[in-house]
Amino acid sequence: LARAERLLSPLAASATATGDVLALLGQVQRLRGNAAAAEQTFQRAVARLPASPQTFLDLADTAERLHHLTIARSAVIDYAAIASDPEDRQRAFVRAATLSLALDDPDAAESWATLAADNAPRDVSALVALATAQHQRGREAEARQSVSRGLAIEPRHPALTRLQRRLTRR
Repeated sequence: LARAERLLSPLAASATATGDVLALLGQVQRLRGNAAAAEQTFQRAVARLPASPQTFLDLADTAERLHHLTIARSAVIDYAAIASDPEDRQRAFVRAATLSLALDDPDAAESWATLAADNAPRDVSALVALATAQHQRGREAEARQSVSRGLAIEPRHPALTRLQRRLTRR
């Protein structure tokens, strides 16, 4: 890996470095344990068009590991915009909702979770995010409805049963 980094670094330093070269360097940096450098390199990579969709996910994963949740959410949202596979897009919607919850942004979380739940009504992870966001926004009736929808699909889902208990205590 050290050799790969030595070979890629001069190429990546060039003003004409492609997003692919930068993405490869970011992957090497991350594998070598230098997450901060990898995050910066991935940010440079996604700024170069065309950017590989995987690079947005690499940036999101690395930024999330560094607790840079705003960067992670932005990368996931950008990924959702260019993902060609509907299942990948669905996972990105749910992840954007989850990251929004972690950022204490229940309004954005509800928007992303609603999009995810509308897109895949049987996606329990989307319903968990939706119910959580609704609960955080004080929309208890809607949260109870989302919990019920999720429990109808997966009756013993731990997060939904915990949320159901919280909602029935009120």
